[in-house]
Amino acid sequence: MGVTKGVHPHRWCKLAPVAQWTEHQPSKLLVEGSNPPRGAHFSIFLKKKGKVNMRILIVEDDSTMRSLLKTLLEFENFSVDTYEKDKAEEILLKVTSSTPDVVLMDVNLRFANGLDLASKIRAIPSIKQPKIILSSGMDYQKECDKRAVDLFLLKPYMPDDLIKWLHAI
Repeated sequence: MGVTKGVHPHRWCKLAPVAQWTEHQPSKLLVEGSNPPRGAHFSIFLKKKGKVNMRILIVEDDSTMRSLLKTLLEFENFSVDTYEKDKAEEILLKVTSSTPDVVLMDVNLRFANGLDLASKIRAIPSIKQPKIILSSGMDYQKECDKRAVDLFLLKPYMPDDLIKWLHAI
């Protein structure tokens, strides 16, 4: 844990590089003890989280959503891989070759149905079965229950719901 103390009020701008650096680190920034009327005196604590040994494969055809999920999960120290091609059969090869612990997949992909892909993943006998999370803007909870999907998230969902569930497994 690093600690930085005290800066004259008009020198606060010199902390901008520290703030920018922390945005790219898997850490939390905590600022304590500011006293603006007499000048800012503060402490900054950078707390690195422990390494999470979980591999997550994101299968999402929306590039913005895929990028946001990847960034969020990497910030939480998960090892993240993404599938960006438009070939359903290659997803099964990716799951077999990369052996993720979790597959996070959209139900309504442009090139495939996530429910069908979840069933096909469950039918692969030669791999350690990953946890499967499906998400959609439409409620597919009942269909997910029938296909042994571990978690269904109705979009839009809170990122904390996903993170809490991942940390619980």
